[in-house]
Amino acid sequence: MSLAFFISFLLTTHLCTASEPVQLPAIILEASTSEILSNDPIVPTLEGGSINPNSGGGIAGDLSRKWAFSLNDGKKPGELSQIRGYGRSAEDTEVEILGVSLNPPIGGGFSMGTFPQFIWGSYSFRPGPSLSGLDPHANSGRLSLRPWTSEALVEKQSKFMVGENYSSSELNQIYCGFAHNQSTAIIAGMSSGKVRGPSGAFAQRFEVGEWKGKIHALATSTTATSEGSLLLPTPRATLGQKRVISVIQLDHAVGEHGLFKTSLLLDLGSVEYEDLDSVSYSTRDRSQQVGIENVWIEGPWRFGFSTRAAQYKKINFLAPNEISAHIQINRKLESAPWLFEPTLGVTAVRGYNPSLDASLGARYKLDPFIGIFIRGTASKKYPSLQDRFYNLAPIFIGNPHLKPETDFTLYSGVDSKGLDLTNWGVQFYFQDRKEAFIQTSNTVINSGSARLFSVMGWFNTHVTEKFRILGSSTLASSWVEADGESVPYFPKVLAVLGVQANFFSSYLWDQSPLKGEISARGGWGAIAPDRLPADSGVTVEIGLRSAVYSRPNKSITLGLFLDNLTQSRLELTRGYPIQGRSLTASLTGQF
Repeated sequence: MSLAFFISFLLTTHLCTASEPVQLPAIILEASTSEILSNDPIVPTLEGGSINPNSGGGIAGDLSRKWAFSLNDGKKPGELSQIRGYGRSAEDTEVEILGVSLNPPIGGGFSMGTFPQFIWGSYSFRPGPSLSGLDPHANSGRLSLRPWTSEALVEKQSKFMVGENYSSSELNQIYCGFAHNQSTAIIAGMSSGKVRGPSGAFAQRFEVGEWKGKIHALATSTTATSEGSLLLPTPRATLGQKRVISVIQLDHAVGEHGLFKTSLLLDLGSVEYEDLDSVSYSTRDRSQQVGIENVWIEGPWRFGFSTRAAQYKKINFLAPNEISAHIQINRKLESAPWLFEPTLGVTAVRGYNPSLDASLGARYKLDPFIGIFIRGTASKKYPSLQDRFYNLAPIFIGNPHLKPETDFTLYSGVDSKGLDLTNWGVQFYFQDRKEAFIQTSNTVINSGSARLFSVMGWFNTHVTEKFRILGSSTLASSWVEADGESVPYFPKVLAVLGVQANFFSSYLWDQSPLKGEISARGGWGAIAPDRLPADSGVTVEIGLRSAVYSRPNKSITLGLFLDNLTQSRLELTRGYPIQGRSLTASLTGQF
C-alpha cells in the first residue's frame, strides 16, 4: 500500500463512515497512556491472570506455566531471566510498565528477576511490533507488567495484605501491602538468600483543578549470587541491581467525548557485577531515561506523541545519548460484522532519518464469541547503543554505521471467548527482516534477510465446574540468509499443558477450597552455534493452594509448588542448566 493511498484512506474514512457519539468506557479512564496507545482491538491480547510463587522469585516462572513462549529462564534466583517471545532474542520483545520500557537503553533485553514477584499483580502479552512503544529496538512483541499497587487503585475496597514466599532454591521473600479507598496503595518487601535486598511500589491518586492524576513509583535494590555457567563457573561473583522508576499520569476531559492523557517518565538504574576471582570482568553500569507520552482520544480516533532520552555509561565507555520520538494516528472503523483499524506513525531516532511505520488490521466476527483477525505491519528495528558504540577490542567492536532493519510482519488467526469460560485460539506469525543484524566474530553488520515463522494454539476450558484444562503449543521455523541456517536457540517445538482442580471438603480447614495444579512444559529443536540441540526436554510442576481461613473479605491462603519434578537438566542457554527440583511454599493473608 503506497503512502499516499494510506493517508487518503485514513482521512476519507472520517467522512464516509458514520459514527455515533462514543462514551468512554471505565477501562479507558483508568488505563495508562501506554495501554491506550498500544491497545489492539484486532489481535487478541494474551492475559496472564494471577501470579503463582515460583522458585526463581520473578515472573518468568508463571509465564512458562501458561504460554508456549521462548524463554531464557533457568529458574534460579538471581540468574538471567528473559522472554524472547516470537523474536530472535530478548531484545526483540519490549517489557514495559506504565509506558516505561524496562529493556536497558544499551540493548540486550530485560531480566525479569530484577523485580521480585510480589511487586506484580498481573501481566499481558501482545504479539508483533508496537507502533506506540518508546523502545525503538523491540519489534516482535510487548510484555506489559502491571504493579500490584496500580491494580489496587482500581478496586473499590480497602485491603491489607501480608505474605511470605520461601523456596528450597535458597530464596525467601516477605512482603506487606496496603490499599485505601482507591486513593493510595503501597507494597514493600525484603528478599534474602541468593537474592538479597528491599523492593517496593507506591501509587497515589490526586486532582488539580480539572486534571485527574496518578503518581506511581517502583524501586528495587538487590544483590544476587551469580554462579556462572558449567563452562565458566563463578562461585565468588555477585550481581547488584538498583532501579527506581517514577511515572506521573495526568488526564483531562476534552469536550463531551474526548480525553487527553499524558505521562511523565523517569527511570534510573545501575548494575554492578563483581567477581573476586576475575577482577577484569567486573563492571559498573549506569543508565537513565526520561520521557513523555501523550494520547488524545476523540471518539474512534487516537492521536499519540511520545519522546524519550536514554543514556548509558560503564567503566571506560560512555555512549551518546539516544533520543527517540514517535507520533501516531489511528482510527477504528466498524461496520458489523467487520472491524478495521489502520495506523500510521513516524519514528525518529538520533543519528537516523525519520522512518514511516504503517499497520492495517481487520477482524471479522463470525458469531458473538468467535472472530477471525489479520494485521500487517511495516516498521523499523533500530540498532542498540551497544551494537553501535561499545568497544572491547579485540573481542567486540561496535559498528556506528549500522542501518535499521526494515521489518514486514503479518499475524493472523482465529480466537473464541465463550460464556462458559472456554477460550481458545490459533495465531500465525510471520516476519521478514531486511538488512538483518548479523553477529560476526567481533562486531554486528547488516546482511541480507532473516525470516521467522511461528504458529501458536492455545485453549483454556472448564471440563466441569471444579476441573479445568489449559494448554498452548508453538511450532516455529527460522532462516538467516547470511549463513543459510536457523536462528540460534530459536525453538522449533514448545508445548505447555496444565490441569487445575478445585476440590471442596467438608472437613478440611473449615470447608475451604483446596486447589491443585499440574503443569508440564516441553521443548525441542533450538540449535546452538555448535549445532547441538538445546531447549530439549520436559519439566513438570505441581502446585497446591488452599484457604486455611476464609471469611468475607478475609482469608489466609497456603500454597505449595514443586518445580521441575522430573529433575530435567534443560539448557535454555548453552552451559546454563535449569534449576533442579525445588519446593516453594507461600503464605498470604488478605484482610
